[in-house]
Amino acid sequence: MNHKPLFIAFFSLIVLAGCKEERTPEMNGPHMLSIVSGDKQNGTVDEALLEPIVMQALNIEGTPIEGEDISVTIVSGGGSLGDETLTTNVDGNIEIFWTMGHEAYPKIEIEDGNGFITTIEIDYDPETTMTDPRGDGSVYSITNYCGTYWMTQNVRYETESSEIRAANPDESYGRAYYPIEFARVCPIGWKVPTDKDWMNLEECLGLTDLGDSNEIRGTHGDDMKMDADWDDQTSGADGTGSNSSAFNALPAGIYDGVKFKFFGKQTGFWSPSQDSTETKYLTRFLYYDSDAVHRVGVSQDTALSCRCIKS
Repeated sequence: MNHKPLFIAFFSLIVLAGCKEERTPEMNGPHMLSIVSGDKQNGTVDEALLEPIVMQALNIEGTPIEGEDISVTIVSGGGSLGDETLTTNVDGNIEIFWTMGHEAYPKIEIEDGNGFITTIEIDYDPETTMTDPRGDGSVYSITNYCGTYWMTQNVRYETESSEIRAANPDESYGRAYYPIEFARVCPIGWKVPTDKDWMNLEECLGLTDLGDSNEIRGTHGDDMKMDADWDDQTSGADGTGSNSSAFNALPAGIYDGVKFKFFGKQTGFWSPSQDSTETKYLTRFLYYDSDAVHRVGVSQDTALSCRCIKS
């Protein structure tokens, strides 16, 4: 069962110094918007807040303003609003009904009749785990990278042709999959990330020169690799990363169709996107002796690790 986490919303008002249009507030126009209620309540990701956010429009003398149109816009975080334009009642109040999204950093902007903008930001705990609803009921850690949830552990769901290294230190190393099983690797509502999804992740982690060619690029591999277990077991060289992104990449190696190879030295992750030859699938590889990430085509007779993203 996939439990949706609760978050407690704490609201803070930031009145921006700039306006859409410089003008002196009129005595009978809105001068400020203040929160009346709804600032601290329990909510559920992807569901409506149990109570509306009530705000009050006041003129420069502190008198409530009736009949003023107030616009509300979602800036980030996703979700939906009951209405985007609201009119203040006799008490100067509006009620904002907000169905929360699952993206990070929820924020709305409220603009009054004089062009003054108030920003409401929500500090909340995003989803951090998901439970696979299929037979094994595995729980995976997940992280929101620039609006997309990624599993931050290798998939370990057993499929007909998947492979597992018997000597893996623990279950977080996951299983190795062939492209033929892309449709069965991830649970419902999740998918194997495409090459474009990987590019979006890399850009989120700071890569500026994405390129379309198969190449080794960037230094963001250091941010993705676990800070343990990466080493050349022959030379003893230490290739651990900082894991500052909490991606938790482990050196699971690859399965070449006969046996596991390069454990401790590298790992590869599938995408269902094919390269220009249409004979190989574009992947991302990390190596013990490099901080870069390798975008490279791999044939379908190799089994690699998989991550899933929320679709």
